Amino acid sequence: MRSQPQYFRNGQQISAADALDPHTGIMRPGITVRVPMSLRDGTSHRLVDGYGNSDELCFSKPGFRLTTDANVNDERQRAYDAYILEKQNEWRDGNRTQEDHRTR
Repeated sequence: MRSQPQYFRNGQQISAADALDPHTGIMRPGITVRVPMSLRDGTSHRLVDGYGNSDELCFSKPGFRLTTDANVNDERQRAYDAYILEKQNEWRDGNRTQEDHRTR
């Protein structure tokens, strides 16, 4: 039994050196990875599908997943609220970010 992730391109197994960008360590486009069950972080019990189901069989179906962890949900809501506030005030010249001033 292998304890390392396996990388694939077009269904063919490739090395980690071919799968990962050498400068960033991020997987290149078109690469898939298979991770042994022993390397999973065990978060699947804290996830639900879009309908609120937490049955393991529902995770094999297409669709999005949500976490039931309140801290993660609170942080996501804060990020969303900050994004909405930024978009609502984008038209105001006085509320531009420092990066906006550099690009104009």
